Amino acid sequence: YLHIEPRDCFLGCGCWKPDRQSLTQIRQSIIAQPTSWKRTVNQIRSGGIFEISGDSLKRAPREIDGNHPHIEDLKRTDFILISKFTEQECVHPDFIEQVIDQIQHAKPWILLLVDILMCQV
Repeated sequence: YLHIEPRDCFLGCGCWKPDRQSLTQIRQSIIAQPTSWKRTVNQIRSGGIFEISGDSLKRAPREIDGNHPHIEDLKRTDFILISKFTEQECVHPDFIEQVIDQIQHAKPWILLLVDILMCQV
C-alpha cells in the first residue's frame, strides 16, 4: 500500500486487520515455527528500512502463554511494515525505483505471510 498525502507519505506491506481465521493462522505459525518467524523479523529489522507496525492487544490473547518469547508479536492484530517518505522524496524522479527497492526488502516478510495464509505452514 502506497499512501501519499501532504505530511503523511508511507509504504505499507503486510497484513492489515486480518480476519479472525487469518490472525489465528499467523499466531499459530509463530508458535509452531518460532525460528522461521524470528529469522524473518531479524532480517527486516536489520535492513533498517521498515518499522514493524500496527495495532496490538494490551495483554496476551487468552489461549497464548504470556511468557512466550515472541509474545509481543503474538499480541499483534496487524502484521504490517511501514516505511515513511518525505514529500520531497515522493516527487523525486527516482521515487518509483526507491519504492520498488523497498518492496524488495519487504519480500521475506510478505512471502512468510503468504506461506502462512495460503499454505497454512
